[in-house]
Amino acid sequence: MDCSSSCRRKEIFEEIIEDVHHAYEDMEMLQLRQAFELAVQQTEKIRAESAEKQRQAERQKQLRLDEDAVEEQRRLEAEQRGLEEERERQVQAETVKAAAPVAVKPLKLKPPEAPKSKLQHHKEKAKSLLVRHVNPKFVHFDKPFLLAVIVGLCTWSVFAVIFNHLMLECTTSESSKAGGTSSQVTYIVSARKAGLTICLKEATFLSTYSATVVGDVDVAVLQESRCQPPDFYMSWPQSVVDKVVKSDDLQYATGLAWCSGAEATALSACQEDWKGTCPPCDVQAKNSSSKGAPGEIILNAVYEKVACPSVSSMFGVALSYAQQSETLLTVFIVFSLMAGRVLHQHGPNGKEGLCDSMKKEAEQAAEDVADDAGNAVLNAV
Repeated sequence: MDCSSSCRRKEIFEEIIEDVHHAYEDMEMLQLRQAFELAVQQTEKIRAESAEKQRQAERQKQLRLDEDAVEEQRRLEAEQRGLEEERERQVQAETVKAAAPVAVKPLKLKPPEAPKSKLQHHKEKAKSLLVRHVNPKFVHFDKPFLLAVIVGLCTWSVFAVIFNHLMLECTTSESSKAGGTSSQVTYIVSARKAGLTICLKEATFLSTYSATVVGDVDVAVLQESRCQPPDFYMSWPQSVVDKVVKSDDLQYATGLAWCSGAEATALSACQEDWKGTCPPCDVQAKNSSSKGAPGEIILNAVYEKVACPSVSSMFGVALSYAQQSETLLTVFIVFSLMAGRVLHQHGPNGKEGLCDSMKKEAEQAAEDVADDAGNAVLNAV
């Protein structure tokens, strides 16, 4: 008896626990259902607010369009009434003029617009072509041709400045060459053929003299002396040119010139060394015995070479830099003109200034953020 009553109490207790567990699960389901319904209500509310904003914007847009249409209709009606009144006054004036000759000023009506000529059509076509080649996006502004001209002129001005700067970047160097006249002519022609500009800075000649050393041994000693280059060295005889210069390189065999101010400097230094008149390079110095024949004296000439960049390569580099700077120039010019109310952007409501367009973009960005938030809530549910 005791066992059956205790077993019964245990079963009743387990039934009570199970009922409590079911009740707890029902409560959790109820809370989840309420949270889901609340999320759905908020989503619907956000959608309704967005739809209401869109409808209000469309109504305002349609209202503005209707107001513009009504205003245009009123203007046309006023012009028509004005023309009718002008015609009535003209008829009355003609009637009065027929009855009594009175000087009446003829009515000047505004002539209708003449059709565009071929020249005007070609001008508009050229303007459109220029705008498309500078930047096709300029058609979204009310003055695309003005914008294209300003941006194009600024870009080409930048190109001209960069190109001029690059072309002035020349490298100057000095080099010396020892040899006879033929060797010097060959060296100068090869330098000019490589695109260098070459001129003479200084010239010396090499000679030998005999000297007695210990043991009464006579040796030949090489010496270098300053001299004044002769005329044949600067103007090059035809016989020397024909002998050392190829027929394809005759255009580079145009003689030699002194560098700027170098002739006076070299002559002064030569006169100081010789304590008097500077001898020409084809005359042997005193106590010297040159081994070369006249005209082939061994000279040591110092040249100044100037290497400038080629036009074609620097043109491409300057054009590349100008193209890269065009984007920054366009942004700066567009913002400046729009800030000064000289330029307006075509928007959905007609012409828009800089502040209006930025305000529209900010509102559009806010609407996009609200839509994204609503979609995120729907996805979470």
